[in-house]
Amino acid sequence: RPQAEKPVAKPLPTGDQKLLELARKQRMNTDVRRSIFCVIMAAEDYMSAFEKLEQLSLRGPQQREVAHVVVACCLQEKIYNPYYAVLAHKLIDTDRKYQLSFQFTIWDKIKDLDGLSKQGMTNLAQFIVHLIMEKGLPLSILKIIEFSDLTKRTVKFMRQILLSIIMNEDLQSTLEVFHRIAKPPKLHMFRESLKLFIQHFLVKNAEKKNNVLSEKEMATLKERTVEVDKILTMHENKLRF
Repeated sequence: RPQAEKPVAKPLPTGDQKLLELARKQRMNTDVRRSIFCVIMAAEDYMSAFEKLEQLSLRGPQQREVAHVVVACCLQEKIYNPYYAVLAHKLIDTDRKYQLSFQFTIWDKIKDLDGLSKQGMTNLAQFIVHLIMEKGLPLSILKIIEFSDLTKRTVKFMRQILLSIIMNEDLQSTLEVFHRIAKPPKLHMFRESLKLFIQHFLVKNAEKKNNVLSEKEMATLKERTVEVDKILTMHENKLRF
């Protein structure tokens, strides 16, 4: 009996010439990346992009390239565009393998924050916020941050993310973000680092700087950080004894 053939990706569409030229400028240096790029950039909306990506029948390493291209495109936008995060969430929601792919891609970008433009860093922060709030990724994706050796750039990046989450208009969703990381013993040090960061770089920092937050927003921030601190501490005694 002949052996079953290994699954092979379908022929990748070439896209039009302008998109291919743009792909080259964006350093999409493989056929797979260029094809993914053309699909994402030519799609009418995120569902159209999702369906066309599915039609590419990408497998294994090729599938991981999707995360790379989605994040790269997001970071290149001159103004943050939620399209990429919505697409990423759809991919993760459909196939959890994408969760790891996006996690590793995001980690690579966080490790190279100094290599990102100011807008690129803001785009990355908002991309991460969207996925965390929509339960596509846990807040613990930020455990890769070296809290013991924070640079000004890392502090700014973390402040953007945590302020966006804590000040989100949906308080219940905000608290759920922290509940999801409150229990695992392996996240103990991450929780402790988060609590210190929030107190020092969010609350105290906002108090020092005028016009960053209004009085009402400052009061909301303080109230919510108290709630967050309680959540992050609630299981600690049980873990120790």
